[in-house]
Amino acid sequence: MSGRFLSDAASSLFVRVTAMLAGLLSSIVTARVLGADGRGLYFFVVTLALLATQIGTFGQHAWNAYRAARVPEDAPALLGNSLAQALLGAPLIALAVVFGARLAGSGQSAGALALLAVVLTPASLFLILGSHILVGLGRIADFNRAQLLGAVLPFACIAAAALARPTVGALLIASAAGSCAACAWLLKTLRGRHPAPRSSGPRLLRDGLGYAARAFVVGGLSMIFVRLNVLLLERLAPTQELGWYSIGAQFMDALVMLPASVALVLFPRLATPGGGGWPATVRVAAWVGGCAVAVCGLLWIVLPWLVPLAFGPDFQPAVRITRYLLPAVVALSATSVLSQLPAARGFPPGTVAAWLAALTLNAVLCFGLVPARGALGAAAALSISAAFACVSMALVAFRSDRRGVASEKESLHVT
Repeated sequence: MSGRFLSDAASSLFVRVTAMLAGLLSSIVTARVLGADGRGLYFFVVTLALLATQIGTFGQHAWNAYRAARVPEDAPALLGNSLAQALLGAPLIALAVVFGARLAGSGQSAGALALLAVVLTPASLFLILGSHILVGLGRIADFNRAQLLGAVLPFACIAAAALARPTVGALLIASAAGSCAACAWLLKTLRGRHPAPRSSGPRLLRDGLGYAARAFVVGGLSMIFVRLNVLLLERLAPTQELGWYSIGAQFMDALVMLPASVALVLFPRLATPGGGGWPATVRVAAWVGGCAVAVCGLLWIVLPWLVPLAFGPDFQPAVRITRYLLPAVVALSATSVLSQLPAARGFPPGTVAAWLAALTLNAVLCFGLVPARGALGAAAALSISAAFACVSMALVAFRSDRRGVASEKESLHVT
């Protein structure tokens, strides 16, 4: 590995760890001041916003990175598209997600608070779209700063709101304010001096439809796969169960962020001819999976005293739930690396099929386990289906590497 690769991976890892700690601290603060029921409502609204953000990308974050790398002069046009997408499209998508959850029977306990997902979504979406322009431009240091601010500033605002007005609504609005502050820095960073764009915004959207669509489908399925249990748990079990589950989910989200820093740096290497292919992917996935096993083993031991100490005695049931989620952490860590190889080969159909099958399995298991076992059933369902997703993705990665799928030019459909 080159020195640049190791440096980028190390700095990205540092940012991911810091973001993980900020997320854990945010969960501690919200759990302490809101209690199990309030934490459950808070987590449900944040989940709606995350789903809306994932849908709202439409895969354009992947296209932003690719186009900015190939044609840096188009960065201003990409920025303009990203702003329009975040300010105009994100609120409408968030509204659709909120009312879709209502129609599906979820969110009744959240009431009008669910509408705060509309406030959270635009800033979250712009952070994703804008930061990927930085990746394409090779400005990894600025990308890491954007990720760091996007985690630390919301936590700082949440902590301040917890002291001034410790309600679910106030903490959600505070989180949105912190994200908006991070967006302001990102916008200022991206609005530097650039040559005149080679392509207009509408033309760039047309050029990237093929690649963005495939990235959108794969990213959407993987996101829904991880968050489906929250929606079903809110519908099928008491809100308190969701509050306990949210603690385990917070640990899981934090831990799977670490492999993402490796995957971020690995992807362009795999997309380059002679970048290693299947053997290199397996080596990195095995290393990441081994580290995940070690970290989860340590967490298994310390959870009985860590959870009550950090979140309070009311969250003691979260210990067992979190333990049930640890296998999912290991499986998703390896999957995040394995999935980079099919992505580098143009997202073959098997990638979509693998996530769709895992999502279906997760839903079936949830409907079977949650009514009787509550949050424990939801955690068990996710771990089982995550293991299935890992095996499926390994098969897809192996086949896509052997067959070569399609050339980069054909898979991207760039005109």
